[in-house]
Amino acid sequence: MGNILFPKKAPPQNNVSEQDQAVLKLKKQRDTLKKYQKQLETTMEKLQDGARERAKKGDKKGARELLRRKKYQETLLLQTDQNLTNLEELTRSIEFAQMEQQVVTGIEAGNKALKILQEEMSLEKVEAIMDDMQEGIEWSNQINERMAETLTPADDEALLQELDAMVTGELEAKLPDAPSGDAVDDVSNKLPDAPTNTPGATKTEKTPVPAQ
Repeated sequence: MGNILFPKKAPPQNNVSEQDQAVLKLKKQRDTLKKYQKQLETTMEKLQDGARERAKKGDKKGARELLRRKKYQETLLLQTDQNLTNLEELTRSIEFAQMEQQVVTGIEAGNKALKILQEEMSLEKVEAIMDDMQEGIEWSNQINERMAETLTPADDEALLQELDAMVTGELEAKLPDAPSGDAVDDVSNKLPDAPTNTPGATKTEKTPVPAQ
């Protein structure tokens, strides 16, 4: 019953190709060889130091034995370097081949899409569309010519008058309206009263002169 209520999820599909898996294995082997390379270099340094110490102590036989082992480590190191180079070249070759395959796949898909478009838009279809458009233009020109033939000089004059009226109406619509009488009265009430006296004229009182 538990399986009915909670069905098991399908395992995720592995989208990794065989080429990708091969590249991954090669890179893992490369990393392993690099670690082994460092171990050989460390061992060679230790053998070199040990041979030097034994030589200082006069143990030439022991020093020679350590140098012989160091020489063997050098041989292993050279082989490791060669194997590492081969792995890196093989990895690059596979990756480059994958890139070329993707390019070819893209070109193939593009060619298919172009072929489909060419089939949908054939030359005959394009010519038919152009012919229809030309027929539409010719029909429109014929209608205009027929309309021009049916118009008399009086009709042309009436059309010009109608056009003038339309232009005049647009100009009048753009002009502001003249102020009404109430607006003029409001402006007049807001203005100050005019002075009653003449500007610059002042009254002077005459002082009587006493008799001598």
